[in-house]
Amino acid sequence: MLKTLKFAANNVAANKKRTLITLAVIIIGLCSINIGKGLMAGLQKESELGVTEGRTGEIQIHKQGYFDASEFSMLNYSIDNSSRFQDELKKLEGVENVAGRIQFGGLLAKGDETAVVVFCRAADIVNETKVCPRIEANIIEGRFLTKDDTNGAVVASGLKKGIGASIGDLVIIVANTKDGFQNAVELQVVGIIEEKAAQANARLVYLPIGKAQELLYMDDEVTEIVIKSSDNSNLDALNEKLNQLIQSRGLESNTWEDVATFFVDIMKKQNAVVFILCLIFYLIVIASITNTMVLTLFERKKEIGTLMAIGIKAKDVILLIVTESTIIGIIGSLIGVLLSAIIIIILSKVGWTRTLPQTNTFVTIYPLINAPFMLLSFILGVLSSIVASIYPARKVLKVNPVDALRTV
Repeated sequence: MLKTLKFAANNVAANKKRTLITLAVIIIGLCSINIGKGLMAGLQKESELGVTEGRTGEIQIHKQGYFDASEFSMLNYSIDNSSRFQDELKKLEGVENVAGRIQFGGLLAKGDETAVVVFCRAADIVNETKVCPRIEANIIEGRFLTKDDTNGAVVASGLKKGIGASIGDLVIIVANTKDGFQNAVELQVVGIIEEKAAQANARLVYLPIGKAQELLYMDDEVTEIVIKSSDNSNLDALNEKLNQLIQSRGLESNTWEDVATFFVDIMKKQNAVVFILCLIFYLIVIASITNTMVLTLFERKKEIGTLMAIGIKAKDVILLIVTESTIIGIIGSLIGVLLSAIIIIILSKVGWTRTLPQTNTFVTIYPLINAPFMLLSFILGVLSSIVASIYPARKVLKVNPVDALRTV
């Protein structure tokens, strides 16, 4: 076996042109796969932070049955005595910040214009930016709500276009209270926010939670409590602990993945696309190596005939060809993985800025190294080389030593 390995290594070194072509195919293939995976992982991480730090928070607490309610019946699932409950949550290990919200449906009118249906998110002005620190980064005009904006409102950019609102304009929100009575409040637009989701961008309005409680006759009540953890790598453990503590109160805790199911579905589809692309790349690599090995076989007919003529068995020649391909596969896969890792590390430092589809929003992607995926790509790269050598190696069995020796 050692002699076969040494002979194969010499052949790999001697046939420089064939070796370099095969190595290039493997290196380019693995680099494309790993860099593509790294960029996708970076994009998904950035998108995840955009969701958790810009809209949903990491964990949300609601009354059981809340997610089955329509936006016009959410008030029926309010959490009483929310201030004291939030103080209790802040003392829990793993909880960094807590903020209460009231979400409800209503009508918004500007002047005498026709009212439009909106989705209102009443925020705890002091703590909202602590649980969702990217909200302010999504403001494209004016500012987000401050503690002085007791009558302020922030509207989504799509809604702004729909009603023709500008910074400083007065708008009226009409909504049904928890008891079913209709009430209205006048607010002044202080900011315009860009929401990534098209539906939210056309309907969302932020207002102070105190003003919403006044509008809806909800004294110290909220419809949801948002939590930011001190370690987002242990969200599931924190979520499980919260559920054990609050279940007896008729409440439930959910991570952002349970809340933003649409986004999670998109990520699953993206991962499926990446898997298909990886599979296609591997098939291309296998086909390219196989083609190279077949051509090499015909170029080396005389060499193979000589080996068989001096008594070397066909199975030993097959082993030689497979060993050569394995050596090339290991070298090419190793270079491909290392080169792609270097490129990903460089890109992770400088970032890659692009525009999100169907928006004017720029996002900087920092690719991530996925060590298990890279290890898998290395193994598959080597296996691809071995598999690709089987077909031409089998053709060796059909080589007639006499005919091979006649080949010029």
